[in-house]
Amino acid sequence: QCQLSASGSAPEAVEQAPQLAEPSQPAPPPQAVEPLPVLAFTNDNWPAILRRIALKGLALQLAMHCAVAGWENGVLALRLSSPAQHLNKRAALQTLSAALSGYRAEPVKVQIELTKESLVTPTRLMEQAAQRAQRDAEESIQNDPLLAELVSRVDGEVTQNSVRPVRPDTTETADNGETS
Repeated sequence: QCQLSASGSAPEAVEQAPQLAEPSQPAPPPQAVEPLPVLAFTNDNWPAILRRIALKGLALQLAMHCAVAGWENGVLALRLSSPAQHLNKRAALQTLSAALSGYRAEPVKVQIELTKESLVTPTRLMEQAAQRAQRDAEESIQNDPLLAELVSRVDGEVTQNSVRPVRPDTTETADNGETS
C-alpha cells in the first residue's frame, strides 16, 4: 500500500499491521455464574447475609450490632442492645432496608426493637473469634519448644502483649482493626 506525501511527491511505503491468525476453534462461551441462594432471615444466617449485601458506614454498623428476632409478612424484626442504640438512625435503617430488599428481590421493612439483653450479633461473634485467635497465638508461642530454647540461650523473654495472631487468609497480623 502506498501513500502520497503532503507535497504530492513520491509515494512512501506504509507498514501494514500484522494479521492475527484466526483461531482454529471458536472461544468457548463464558461460564454463567450461579447466583448464591437467598438465605432465610435467621440469626445463624445474619452474618452471611451481611457479607453478601453492599452496606457501608452507619447502616453496616447498625446491622452488625443487631440480632434477628423474626421475619414475617415482609417485616424483618431486629433486636439491638441498648448500649448500641446510638446506631439506630432513620437513614441507616432506610439504607439497611433498601439493601435487604435488593437482596431478597422483594420489599423488606426493618423494625428495630431495643433490649437490655446481651445479644449474639455479628460484632459479638467477630470479637469472640478475635479473642480465640489471640489466645491460640499466645498458647502457640508459650508451647513452642524451639522458641523456648532460643529465649533460654539468649537469656531473653517474650514481651507481654506482643503476640498477634496471623490472619488465616494472609501472612499479615490481625492487629490493624480491620474487619474483612
